[in-house]
Amino acid sequence: MSVLLFGHPLLGIGLLTVFTIRLVMLKDPQILVMTMIIGVVFGIVVAANAHNGDTPYERKDCHETVKAYPDMISANGGNCHFIAKSGLSGRKVIYFARFKSLAQKKLIMGSNRPLAMTLSGEMKAMMPATNVNQFDMRAYYHHQKIYEPFQAKKLLLRGHIPN
Repeated sequence: MSVLLFGHPLLGIGLLTVFTIRLVMLKDPQILVMTMIIGVVFGIVVAANAHNGDTPYERKDCHETVKAYPDMISANGGNCHFIAKSGLSGRKVIYFARFKSLAQKKLIMGSNRPLAMTLSGEMKAMMPATNVNQFDMRAYYHHQKIYEPFQAKKLLLRGHIPN
């Protein structure tokens, strides 16, 4: 059933056909009915659990306060990015932001304790790779269970969080 729903449809139809023929070949109607009931229950359970959490959570103009650990923050010139748990989606998100000033960059990068940061911007789905041999950001972060980036227009440091 799961092959039919989430895999190759022709292979799934073939497997269900073979399964049905084997069931019909059974002479005991009690086994036939019981097997059909179990199959239907299994199909319902698989269909109910089909959502695996990798659907992107998109939102424009959102504000979020997150806890960022110093070893997760990377800076490149006036830009930074870090991974933190989102309060909006409840999942890990990669945050991209620009430092407002050199003093803000030094304060954030020089910290050795977790920071509370408020970000304003938009959360959207990652763009897939469109060229051959292009870095596929969506596939890379998928393995880390990160499905959306947050592009911050404004970064505000709230202070240190006690350990």
